[in-house]
Amino acid sequence: MFHLERPDVFPPGDLALMVAIQRAYRMRARPTPEKARALAETWRPHRSVASWYLWQSLFVAGRAVSAVLLVPTGYLMAAVSVTLA
Repeated sequence: MFHLERPDVFPPGDLALMVAIQRAYRMRARPTPEKARALAETWRPHRSVASWYLWQSLFVAGRAVSAVLLVPTGYLMAAVSVTLA
């Protein structure tokens, strides 16, 4: 995604990404691809960056990681701090 310079790509079939979403949103079960797509809509047009942060959250074992996601709100971008445990 990044090598191809595509900032708005979301792979809903990626198992690691589904596990990361499950942990970040504290879901009991892994989200379906449809549920993951719906969640990822709020990350548009930066879904590649959000996916990268979610993937990285899986590599930090036993520590909380803070990330900032940019969420479009009308004409402005709002920074949202997300703590992944």
